[in-house]
Amino acid sequence: MHLLAKYLMNTTNYWSETCSAAVNQPLSSALDRLAASSFSGIAFFVASALHSLILLVAWLNTAANDRAKLWDQLSAFAGLACSGSCIGIVMLCAFFGWESRIMALFGDASLSAASKTQLLAENEYWQGTYNVAHTLEFWLLSFAKLLVVRRVTLTAATTSVLLRPRSEAIRKFCIWFTAAVIAINTAG
Repeated sequence: MHLLAKYLMNTTNYWSETCSAAVNQPLSSALDRLAASSFSGIAFFVASALHSLILLVAWLNTAANDRAKLWDQLSAFAGLACSGSCIGIVMLCAFFGWESRIMALFGDASLSAASKTQLLAENEYWQGTYNVAHTLEFWLLSFAKLLVVRRVTLTAATTSVLLRPRSEAIRKFCIWFTAAVIAINTAG
């Protein structure tokens, strides 16, 4: 019991020191960390959008008789992934705007009532933009993933002798499982 009490005291001291350091840090360093994390996410979405756009343009420039050799859903996948990535950029910019307004609102005690009202209004705008963009980004990228899951299950079912009898059940399970995950995440 003595060891448990000692452990709890040490962890409590650790967390109280960590929380005190976080509370007492200057607002500018918190904004710098927020900007760094937002910009790295934006860079990822830009790279993903460019890759999907290049894939879509390459598919569009392919001759009609050569398209038959490619995946029939490639254009839909590339379009969904590119659109989702572009909306992801908007989502992260809105998240940065939303969080920076919250930090400004709670970080400066000398703000006037008019300034606080203005920051609250801007906060609501950025939060609404984030919520809409996050939902759209989630749905578009989830549908792109569903296309890939469908392709993988169909390819595995047609090439594997062991999976052929169960191919339809496996394919339906994968699609319904992914759809259930999308529905649960959307509800959350």
